[in-house]
Amino acid sequence: MQPQLIGVGILGAGEVSSQYLPNLIATESIELIGVGDLDQGAAEELAHKYGIPKVFSGEDILDCDDIDLIVNLTPVESHFETNLRILESGKHVYSEKPLALTAASGAILLAKAERSGLSIACAPDTLLGSGFQAGRRALDGGLIGRPVAGFASMLRPLPALARHRAGAMPLFNMAPYYVSALVNLFGCATSVSGISRLASVAPHADESTVFTSCTIRFLDDVLCSLTLRWGDMPSAEVSVLQVLGTEGVLSLPNPDTFLPSAYWRKHGDSTWQEVQGASRHGDQELNLRGIGVLDLAQSIREGRRPRAAADVALHVVEIIETLSLPDRVTAGVGGQLQSTCSKPSVWSL
Repeated sequence: MQPQLIGVGILGAGEVSSQYLPNLIATESIELIGVGDLDQGAAEELAHKYGIPKVFSGEDILDCDDIDLIVNLTPVESHFETNLRILESGKHVYSEKPLALTAASGAILLAKAERSGLSIACAPDTLLGSGFQAGRRALDGGLIGRPVAGFASMLRPLPALARHRAGAMPLFNMAPYYVSALVNLFGCATSVSGISRLASVAPHADESTVFTSCTIRFLDDVLCSLTLRWGDMPSAEVSVLQVLGTEGVLSLPNPDTFLPSAYWRKHGDSTWQEVQGASRHGDQELNLRGIGVLDLAQSIREGRRPRAAADVALHVVEIIETLSLPDRVTAGVGGQLQSTCSKPSVWSL
């Protein structure tokens, strides 16, 4: 007898929903029940385009008994409140990143879920792509020896929308990809220190320099350098994600994508080699968003921890929060981290 499919609802009909839905409607492992948005017209348009049976006005979707799991695609600033109301309605949550804007708020969500017997998972699920996962397997298997240091950097234009330009929003919008990647590779971080300048919100102020640069210390004294900078790039994003080991260097794909390849080389070699098992779909960039939702649904059926785990998402929020204090320029930010997490299990596509 086949297990009953988990009913899934989409809350938020914005731009990112079009990245999730092609994959969610193509699978038989869940049942996509409905979509809700405060702009009911946008929800209706999305439902018509993807053949979704039901349309709801905003959080009316939480009252649908056929839905077991809500995918929260609402704006960043409302993630905590929306995730909490989803849990209060008795439904599991898959949240777009970040889980919340403060570690204290994120901890409330995890505690509520535990008390209610519900599951939470959180983007990014880009780290479940074949390139990153193959690199992770290679690292765990000792391909480059014992990891000593990590290097993550991003240069990117500022987001066009004003609400994504103000204060720490650029940081909370993009840092989860890179910080989540480092936590997936090395596990729990113990401390962070660095310097940040956040976007000005004053009229006519110079918003061309938005950056953070920090050192994150992980267990086993792995030290990772993270540098994110917005505003100096005319268009394309530039991304670096590398691990330095005692025997070589591992280069992983941009964590904001599902690029299928990772590369490595021994110290002293000038030629990079592709990590075995990394490339499965050719060289094209794939959109696989939604595989985190599918894994969450499967984890609920199997009674296990999802790979896009909530404790990782909470730990990531605390690291980013440390770097997003109210001052425009914050030097020497840092200290011991309070949250802990475990590395997710490896995903095999």
